[in-house]
This record gives sequence, C-alpha cells and structure tokens, in this order.
Amino acid sequence: MKRKRNRKKFEGASVVERSCTLKTKHLTEALARMSAKRAIYTSHGRIQRMWTYPCEFCDGWHVTSRLSGHGEAVEG
Repeated sequence: MKRKRNRKKFEGASVVERSCTLKTKHLTEALARMSAKRAIYTSHGRIQRMWTYPCEFCDGWHVTSRLSGHGEAVEG
C-alpha cells in the first residue's frame, strides 16, 4: 500500500518552487561551496564534482551533483 504524501504545502507552487523548498538553503555562496566540499569528501569517491548556484525563489544558494549548465564547479 502506497503512502499518501501531504501535498497541501505545495498547492499552487510551480515545480521549480516546490523543488527549492525541498533543498538545503545556504545563505552565501561560500557556505554552499563548503557544504559541497564536505559532501564530496564524505562520499568516499562516489561524488567527484558538485556545483553551487543561486536560487531565484529563496534568494539563497543550493548545491547539486548534476551538471546543469549553471553554477560554479566545486571539486574534491
């Protein structure tokens, strides 16, 4: 039996806005880069590179391991 998720929080939000609320918000690019370096280090070689990028919805910074054409690369 599948669990139903509470989606009321996201009613009326776009997919991009919704995905932003599920990510960790970093107040500065420097903090996002530190988080990326920590994730690379603790991945024990599974992650080689991550990217930081500014978010237009929360005015913070996010980190991703997917090359998406935006953001600054962080290598381990």
